[in-house]
Amino acid sequence: MKRTELIKATLADYEVVQNMARFYAYDMSRDCGQQLEGWEFPKNGLYECNDFKKYLEGNSNHAFLIKIDDELAGFLFVNKLEVMPEVDWNIGEFFIVAKFQRSGIGRTIAKRIFDQFPGEWSVGAIPQNTRALNFWRKIIVEYTHGKFHEVEKTSEQLKTAEHPDPYPMILLRFRTPQPTSGNRHATHKLILREPTLQDETAFLAMTQQSQDFHHPWVKAPLTHSEFIEYIQRCQQPNQKSFLVYSPENVIVGVFNISEIVFGCFQSAYLGFYVSKDYAGKGLMSDGLNLLLNKAFIDLSLHRLEANIQPTNSSSIWLVQRNGFRKEGFSPRYLKIDNEWRDHERWALTIEDWNEK
Repeated sequence: MKRTELIKATLADYEVVQNMARFYAYDMSRDCGQQLEGWEFPKNGLYECNDFKKYLEGNSNHAFLIKIDDELAGFLFVNKLEVMPEVDWNIGEFFIVAKFQRSGIGRTIAKRIFDQFPGEWSVGAIPQNTRALNFWRKIIVEYTHGKFHEVEKTSEQLKTAEHPDPYPMILLRFRTPQPTSGNRHATHKLILREPTLQDETAFLAMTQQSQDFHHPWVKAPLTHSEFIEYIQRCQQPNQKSFLVYSPENVIVGVFNISEIVFGCFQSAYLGFYVSKDYAGKGLMSDGLNLLLNKAFIDLSLHRLEANIQPTNSSSIWLVQRNGFRKEGFSPRYLKIDNEWRDHERWALTIEDWNEK
């Protein structure tokens, strides 16, 4: 499980930041180098970048180093925009080194910084930097549930004494959702956490009440002994389970990741069920977003497979909506309620997840 850290940067980190900034400039040249003046390849073969010391000097700026398992992975700078005083926070610069790009790390860090600095936000990129714009649009749509708007600013509108000749920008504007919990796995209304013995009463109340609703798709634990067996399975190294809780401390549903295999495979199976009281309300889709972040970032999986009975249209809709693709059909695949039942195979890889 990879540990992702945002570490406050100071002037002592200035040399490290400027060294990384050369790679940042090189990265941006892929989108800007052939479209904008001033992005010609340096004659000495060495990219230069703006001086980022101002971000490290404090005031209204905040600088962070990004580390993955103690390895340097990038930087992130938060500032305020002089030309837009109504905005509380702005992403000044954001860079993930090539090794960790397209791994979901950027998505995790972006959402974490939004949570850390609540208020009115702007995130911008020059129009030619389509990779950055696509990245931010995807993240902000997920984070705000689509509640954002885009603003185009000309060079004249962005001009300041410090930046007399800026590029035009496309700015994405949004307000952070009202926090509902201190849990860092909360997304708007939901909290995702692993089950404990203390969850037994609430868990069994939900599964017993939903027993008819779950039939014939899944057989969830219904008794004390079945719950204990479930907890014991969760503690095995190749199993993970997560409860989805509402802010009212009610169980919305359950996600199980089973048969986890690392090495060259880095894959697992996904199962889930919802409380009948929350079925059809879209909350399990929010919960699945949280679960996928756990699977692909914290567990470092490459692929998740969900096997679903063909007539279970609600579950098929849930995975399809979250980017899973249908890979095949398995006749008489699982024995449920003493019957061998056909299943469709739906799967999602980290590459597909990063693109959705």
